[in-house]
Amino acid sequence: MIDASLFNRLGLTSAVRHELALRNSLLPRRWDYEALSPHHEEVAKLLIPGLRRHVTGRPASVVLSAKGWRGVRPIHVMTLPDRSLYRAVVDLIAASLPAVVTQRAPFEIFNKAPLGRGTRYVSKSDVAAYYEFVDHARLADELIAQTGEEPAVDLLAGLLGRVMGRRVGLPQVNTASNVLGDTYIDIARRRLARGGYAVFTYSDDFRIASKTLADARGALEACAEEVRELGLVLNERKTFTYGAKK
Repeated sequence: MIDASLFNRLGLTSAVRHELALRNSLLPRRWDYEALSPHHEEVAKLLIPGLRRHVTGRPASVVLSAKGWRGVRPIHVMTLPDRSLYRAVVDLIAASLPAVVTQRAPFEIFNKAPLGRGTRYVSKSDVAAYYEFVDHARLADELIAQTGEEPAVDLLAGLLGRVMGRRVGLPQVNTASNVLGDTYIDIARRRLARGGYAVFTYSDDFRIASKTLADARGALEACAEEVRELGLVLNERKTFTYGAKK
């Protein structure tokens, strides 16, 4: 069973309401969720006893969603109890996380952020198959260090391990996963910033401003090294350096 003091802090009714109302544009509509959404409080009353006993963590079904010419994206389809508990635990942890990882700025702002300040070159890259390889143990260490919510983080790590069937990876196309993913990649951003690089991130996308082409090349090498420390690799096909005018 989940510890009572932790369980009582979880906003499970709110999480059930949120999950029933969500729409995933990459998957068919859930007509059953739409029908149940107006009755989320009754649904929560039915689910909460099982969640209290920790009857959760069924392996997610994996659906491959087409990304056009870019291949496919694996979507982990979780049960409603697992989704609700996942949402509630992440919301609890996120309350103690800094805004830089819980509140994404619009992509347009991120994309323009490197310009100005004498910038002559902008390097861009992203992480290959990012959500598939987030290490649960490393993520848990970072979350505990940032929040001190060790019981909640332990609950989260156990749930993720059972749902994903391994000790790496986050369910994709899930706003709760966005908070965890941004927390994980922010380790690399902070290290690059401490190294003197003008770096900006949006999910697993990087933009780095430089004044010389040599600095830009060095920035990409440093970025590749930092994400490798997290068990990740940059996508070479999406790694470029542009002149600021472009």
